[in-house]
Amino acid sequence: MSTLRDPLTGDAQRIDVSGRAAVYANTETTGEHFAHIGDGYNIHTGWITLTNATETPILYVKNNDAGGRDLVITGIFYFMGTSNSPGDSYWDVVRNPTAGTIISSTPTTVPVASNRGHASPNTLTVDAYIGATGDTMTDGTDELLSLYTGTGRNAVIVGAIVLAKGNSIGIKYTPPTSNTSQVVGVALACFLESTEPSFR
Repeated sequence: MSTLRDPLTGDAQRIDVSGRAAVYANTETTGEHFAHIGDGYNIHTGWITLTNATETPILYVKNNDAGGRDLVITGIFYFMGTSNSPGDSYWDVVRNPTAGTIISSTPTTVPVASNRGHASPNTLTVDAYIGATGDTMTDGTDELLSLYTGTGRNAVIVGAIVLAKGNSIGIKYTPPTSNTSQVVGVALACFLESTEPSFR
């Protein structure tokens, strides 16, 4: 039977009679881990007022990380204020969009792209744009469709949507029929995947 021993301290790994190693461990999600080492982020569109019932791109994000790290999205949060025209509304997550006025026509950068590690100086290297009534997103592939009746905050915990460098994600919203005024927003919880601590 072999023994595991720390060469610096001489400490040995304790094994019980059933062959199980004795350990003391803290368990956390991968997203929590990367937030602790300074690479967990929130992206938020702020509040966007839509003045018709047409499908509108609300958010576009493209990963441009210089180190080629994956941007991993673990949660998508939809916020819907009261519309003057109640009824069903629709969210559409789009895989790898590249075209449309949200991207090409003087894009507006998201107001919030913050690091969840408040001691970390790290920032995201992304194209992150918000849309408005009249904007378009004209390509990409539908990835996740959601239908809602009513208002408030709704979370989609996606496990992981992985954007390699150069990949993008788009989120579009269709207000209720006959809408002329509704405030909406989108937030992403995400992290940059790496193998080395960033700031500790």
